[in-house]
Order: sequence, then C-alpha cells, then structure tokens
Amino acid sequence: MSVPRVNRGLTLSVHVTIKEELSLTMHRDGGLENYELKGVLDLRVNDASVSKVKLALAQNDYSDLQFKQHPNVAKFVGSGEKVIALRDQSRAFPVGQGLGVLRWRLTTKDESHVPLTVTVWPQPRGDGTSDVAVEYELEASQLELKNLVISIPMPPNALPAVTGDDVNWSADRGAFVWTVDTVNADAPTGSLEFHCEGDADAFFPVNVGFAAAGSLANVDVASATLVESGQPTDFSQEKILTVDKYEIV
Repeated sequence: MSVPRVNRGLTLSVHVTIKEELSLTMHRDGGLENYELKGVLDLRVNDASVSKVKLALAQNDYSDLQFKQHPNVAKFVGSGEKVIALRDQSRAFPVGQGLGVLRWRLTTKDESHVPLTVTVWPQPRGDGTSDVAVEYELEASQLELKNLVISIPMPPNALPAVTGDDVNWSADRGAFVWTVDTVNADAPTGSLEFHCEGDADAFFPVNVGFAAAGSLANVDVASATLVESGQPTDFSQEKILTVDKYEIV
C-alpha cells in the first residue's frame, strides 16, 4: 500500500521540511574552485497520536553525502534502507515543534553536481568595448528555480545595448542584472547578448542567486510508519534550496 505524499499546499500531522543551502565558486573557463551543499531534514509532528513514527528515505543514491543524525535518532545501518527513527522506540517525537533529525553535507570538485550552468562570454571588439554573450542551462531537472538573478559587473556609467526577446534586465550601480522568474524542466535554458564598454575581465566575477523547490541531493522521504502498529501514515513534505554563494570568477 503506497502512502500519498503532499509536496505543496497541505501540512499534515506528520510534516517533513527538507532545506538545503548551496555555496560554490566556478571558473569562467570551467572547473570548480569549491562546492559545498548543506542540508537538514526537519520533522514536525502536529498530533500526539502519530508522534511514535519512523521515516524511510527513498532508495536514491546518497553515496556522495555525509550524513549526521540527531543524537536521539538511530544511526543508519550499512548501505541498506535509510530509516529515521528514535533510538529508544518507547519514546515519541515532540509534538508541535520542528526537530532537525538529519543533516547532510556534500563537498566536491565534480561539475556534474552543479544545478545550473551559467556561461558569460565577453568578446572584445578592440575599441574598448565588448560583446557579451550570456547563457544559462538547468542541469538538475528535478529543481524548479524561482527568481533567478544573474549579476554581471560592468564599468561605472556604462550603457549596455541588449539583444534578446522578452528579457527582464536592468543596469544600475555598475552591474548588469538579468532576472528570470522561473527555470524548470519545461523552460531550462535562456540566453541574451549585450554590447558594453569594458574588456573581458571587466565582466567578472559573476554572481548568481535563486531559490528553488526541490532537493539538489535528491533526499526524499518515501514513507512514514507508526512504530507500534507498523501501519503507514500520511505525511506532507516540502523541499527548499537556497543559495549562499554562487560565483563565477
């Protein structure tokens, strides 16, 4: 019997919030200088009748993650099923308050973990100006990005001339800023070009910001089960990814 998951809207008696924060620095010609993803799974029980509950993670590939459980939560055993449950099964989770039961961390030099590639390609004209091509592509198709902001430095008082249809951009305080409302599997790419004063180095470092629905590490709760009866119980789940630092140098 499958247990329905509610990813948005409703908050049920057992509610899971997965929060992740990403920090990375990439080189303009490719390669990662640093990459760190931190995550936490927060469990909130809103009804005492389901406070003795255990969660099972989906059987995804978590081999790159360093997991750390709350001191009162049992450790994962080997490479088998990953179950979040209290060490002392006679105890119950607190009611009416969130508890961070699981944390994870990923550091890597593998570019395949980058959720969004942003390419900024300045081409100097030889007269003190450059043509700058900008492109983004969503690599982590399970994510839906909201309010993507790509901020590119430019010389003070420069006036860019932009080529691109339906592009939301602004130029203020020495930066060219491109804003995109939504990036997802249905609309994974975008591009524009602008002409501006400045040589190639004038347009770096580039800073990227966004918030996303989904887990970059693919952490997912597959089921919730009552410890005493073994019966499955409904639960709700939300996933949020935010950016601490996303820089191209």
